[in-house]
Amino acid sequence: MTDDRIWRVRTGGPGSSAGAGWYPSFMERQSGLHELARVALDVDTKHIVSCIETRLHLVEGRPLSGLVLGAVQSGKTASMLSVSALAIDRGFNVIVIVSGTRVSLWRQTFNRAIRDLDGWSRSVDFKRRQARVLMPSADSSEAGMLSPGTMFGESTNRLARCLKEGRPLIAVVMKQADHLLALTGALQRSIRAADRPAKMLIIDDEADDGSILSRPDPGSFGDPPLAKRIEGLWATGPSNGGIFHNQLRVVYLAYTATPQANLLQHDHNPLSPRDFVTCIRSPGVEGAVKDRDSAAYQVPTLFARHTGGGHFYPPPSALFTPCVPLASAQGLSQSDWDAARLEHLGNALRSFIVASACRLLESGKSYVASRGSDYASRQEVLERMPPIASMLFNPGSQVESHFDGECLIRCWVHGEAVPSASSRAETHGLERPEIDWTRLTSRIKIERDCWRAWLAEFRRSSEVLRLQPGCSGVVVPTDDWESVERVIVEEILPSICVQVVNSSDAADSAPDFSPRETDGSGWTFPKSLCSVFVAGNVMSRGLTLEGLSTTLFLRDPEAPLADTQMQMQRWFGYRGRWFQYCRVFAFEDQISRFRQYNAADEALRTEIFAIERQSAGGVSPQVLGSRSFMPTGKVESIRQLPLAPSAAPFVSNYWERRGPDPNLELVQRLFLPGQYEGVEADRLPRGLILKRKLTLMEVADFLDGFRYVGHDPRPSAEQHARWSSLERTVLRQDVPPTFFRPGLPFDSRNRESRDAFSHTRCPYSIAAYLRLWQVCVDQSASSLFPNDRPSCLWSHLSVDERRRRCPRFAIGIRFGRGDALTGTCLDEIGAELGESWRIRSMKRETDDARSQLVGTWGSRNPSDRSEASYLGDQFFDYHRTGETRAPRSTNIDDTPWRAIGEDGLVLFHPILSGRGEIRLAVGFCLPAGGPDQIGILRPLAN
Repeated sequence: MTDDRIWRVRTGGPGSSAGAGWYPSFMERQSGLHELARVALDVDTKHIVSCIETRLHLVEGRPLSGLVLGAVQSGKTASMLSVSALAIDRGFNVIVIVSGTRVSLWRQTFNRAIRDLDGWSRSVDFKRRQARVLMPSADSSEAGMLSPGTMFGESTNRLARCLKEGRPLIAVVMKQADHLLALTGALQRSIRAADRPAKMLIIDDEADDGSILSRPDPGSFGDPPLAKRIEGLWATGPSNGGIFHNQLRVVYLAYTATPQANLLQHDHNPLSPRDFVTCIRSPGVEGAVKDRDSAAYQVPTLFARHTGGGHFYPPPSALFTPCVPLASAQGLSQSDWDAARLEHLGNALRSFIVASACRLLESGKSYVASRGSDYASRQEVLERMPPIASMLFNPGSQVESHFDGECLIRCWVHGEAVPSASSRAETHGLERPEIDWTRLTSRIKIERDCWRAWLAEFRRSSEVLRLQPGCSGVVVPTDDWESVERVIVEEILPSICVQVVNSSDAADSAPDFSPRETDGSGWTFPKSLCSVFVAGNVMSRGLTLEGLSTTLFLRDPEAPLADTQMQMQRWFGYRGRWFQYCRVFAFEDQISRFRQYNAADEALRTEIFAIERQSAGGVSPQVLGSRSFMPTGKVESIRQLPLAPSAAPFVSNYWERRGPDPNLELVQRLFLPGQYEGVEADRLPRGLILKRKLTLMEVADFLDGFRYVGHDPRPSAEQHARWSSLERTVLRQDVPPTFFRPGLPFDSRNRESRDAFSHTRCPYSIAAYLRLWQVCVDQSASSLFPNDRPSCLWSHLSVDERRRRCPRFAIGIRFGRGDALTGTCLDEIGAELGESWRIRSMKRETDDARSQLVGTWGSRNPSDRSEASYLGDQFFDYHRTGETRAPRSTNIDDTPWRAIGEDGLVLFHPILSGRGEIRLAVGFCLPAGGPDQIGILRPLAN
């Protein structure tokens, strides 16, 4: 089936602007966006649809599948709807938006689709029904949750007629088995009945939530996983993923801010991104709006920027950071922990209340005066509405912890002692406490210094922000405490409500930030005008908390997962108009992890844009983890790949063929006459050492000169592809391969390349690490961290500190107890120092079938420097003539490394193989303090 045979829908129609298609009409409704944001949305939308259109005709018998990344709270819903609108205009007959495993998230997306994509209102309801079929119907958004059969129960004849007449089918379905099944039946019956060429676009919102398959075979017992239910929208049957109609083409487009599981799962999941991965951009401080060269585009003002990780986790030198670190709770008794929580909660509530008062004072509006008022239109409500103020208290993942958190709020407000844990457990969710916020009135006067301190802090933050580019419009709050206190007492305290949001029947309804239409056809303010939300997982994905200024995050998971905790950062978003008031209270180690998550996230997006610039289709970006966290828990058996080879890597493999070892020539070119000296211990010659020390780049260059017959690593291989990834994220420019430079093997014609060595024993991989280290001395690499300080970003080290950490390398040759070398290119090295300084072979156990040593380092028995004995091969350079220092070391994960600032060591080992030939092995000692990261590899294929 060729593209010109695909039946194309008509554009425009009743309810649209005159002569306008779906996409122009959608863009008209985005008038509230900053002008540059609308341009960027247009550029990104057309790019995504182009990714679909240029690949769709190449895919046969399965859906085209792609992945779209967007930063947390950055505008993914707007992108999904704009892509849907443009897709309709480009000939897609069926649009399915799969959104939310929870009703609240589904309803939020559905309401946005009605308003922005469809343009529905009661006044144009009849016209819109003539222009399309919307499932469920638009008015169901105001009803309770209907049964799936009711929501998607349109008659087959009507749907088929709609398709034949050129009207699109648009469905917004919750990611839930019964709802997906009901929609699947309706769509498949109608498409079969229409029996003509058609195209279906399925957009999976929050695609890492419920759409992942970790194992190839989910099993035959119980309900199929949600991924299979989504596949059912197009599949022929449960065991056949082919498209059910031979004239139907399908595109599956996954949207998420946390794609780790999507990228790491194998292709046995029909929803895995097989065809392309791309990003939408967010407004920031740099980047051209019309060029997709980076993850951000420049907008002139903070008010229009996305406030994400770069704002909340700035470098230590920043004068303003919104994060407030809390002392660890480890080791505290229950009573001490309750007291600590009460103190943290009180500080956060003061911050929220003072911030809310300042914002209300700036607006000149009132919560109390507007309460219960009806207005003629939604627009009038928006014009008169005071600023929404929200605080999020995330005490834990368990439902019980949320009711416990509400109880804690009452205790602090009422000045009461915290009840025992057992008594709190008995009343969880059964007796919701009433909180009298006016009790704080007298306490404010008694604790005035604590409250005024927050006003002073907000003034300081505002002044600092005003000095930054694009932030001159930041409002500095008044220094008149009496005015602020009056607003707190008269407006804020009478208006605050506490909403517990979780899956319990005793919980409150979802946040309500939109104007509400009353029974009398009037409009009133939303319910959640000034709220403290106590919640956990239900607030950790997709839902937007309007007006969020304060977050108290007291979760401290034992096994932190980057994708889960990135989604919990609801404080991201468009907070620029009140960013000076934003505060995140969290444990210090938790803030450190948030900073690392953000660095890994930025690296992933940077690489994706670099892949696009290089037109490197099919390249999967590198997913990163850390020694303190894993990227996801949704995919089983993923593997970690540290960047730094180890403290003492050893290339134990040697030249495989009979005859002279060509790698010995590398040593010959280094140890020229007059360039070396002897190393002696216990009055015995131990070897030779170069007089000068080599730089990281010099060592890397001679390592790339090693040659092997069976070791020919491909730069695209899984364990080496990270070097290309680092070129894209660290260098951030289009360059030829820089770090990883495997040499050409001998007799490689007509033979596939092979990885015979692991990355810790591969000289080319070790060389790549040394080159990276040198580059990172003057390069701010956000995705790396010092291997001795995994909680610190490499980019947060000063240039002077990075230079202090950059080592030089001593280069030595170790003598063995064998005979002096004969018949090799190394025979004469050392002779100028005397006969006893000629190189002698080392006798070590070898595995000649595999061409490698059985062991690695030898003579590892360091002793006190005061003794004359030999310290060991790993301290060979400390026996250099005139060297009196004792070795210094530091432990990283219980492994001793040379201390930061020490020299490194490269020690050549001339080995007598079992065949009686001299072969070269080489060991390295690396000082601590170099750049590192933990790359994550897919699980091994089953």
